Amino acid sequence: MVDPNSSTGLSDVRMVDHDVILVRKGYPAVEVFSDNYEANVGLELGGAYVEFTRGFGIVDVNIRGYTHRFVNTHLEIRGATDSVFRLFQYYQMVELLGTIDFINAMYGPKPIILVGDFNSSPDDVPGYGLHPDPEIGYLPYVPPYMLAVEAEYLDTWLLQKKFDEGYTSGFDEYVSDPDATLTTRIDLIFLDPMGLIVKSVKCNVVGDEISDMTPSGLWPSDHAGVVSKVKLFKPKK
Repeated sequence: MVDPNSSTGLSDVRMVDHDVILVRKGYPAVEVFSDNYEANVGLELGGAYVEFTRGFGIVDVNIRGYTHRFVNTHLEIRGATDSVFRLFQYYQMVELLGTIDFINAMYGPKPIILVGDFNSSPDDVPGYGLHPDPEIGYLPYVPPYMLAVEAEYLDTWLLQKKFDEGYTSGFDEYVSDPDATLTTRIDLIFLDPMGLIVKSVKCNVVGDEISDMTPSGLWPSDHAGVVSKVKLFKPKK
């Protein structure tokens, strides 16, 4: 909206960000739960307080007679190791894992496929992040990747017989540099088989080749994507 009395000429500037789960046709799916996180970073921008709301979605999908629980999220950015962002992505991951446990208790456990831009890599270590309230100061955090592993989720990339770094991040904000170098693996696919046997896993990074750029010279996204093909089977009684 335009406001002639505003120093910027604008009175309403907003950005809407959605996470979407796509389900292949022919596979029945039911949304179990979706929500925004209770803990979200807020900053003063242009004299106004702006909260960067993030969330998650949980869907049950029937694949060849077996129901799997698919969870998708996009956590807060990493920032510096002592930043408020590290603290809040920790809060969000704790909430997400707790919500999954609650859903399993309410509706029965199912094999979990947990995916997303976690903004956390296997190299991250615990630290102290600055709380936005200066009177509180620094508080301890555990990186989301480490939280997932401690909760016994399996990193599918590491389940492969052979694998490289698997870097997915990140292109610059213009997504137009053909010489860009990916340096971190923060887009992840975790698995909790819930009693099923992992027979084989094959993963691949996509959207990171020059041939993937659009005709106008842009990368498909600011991150490369990751695809994981997992075969599970029930153990014999």
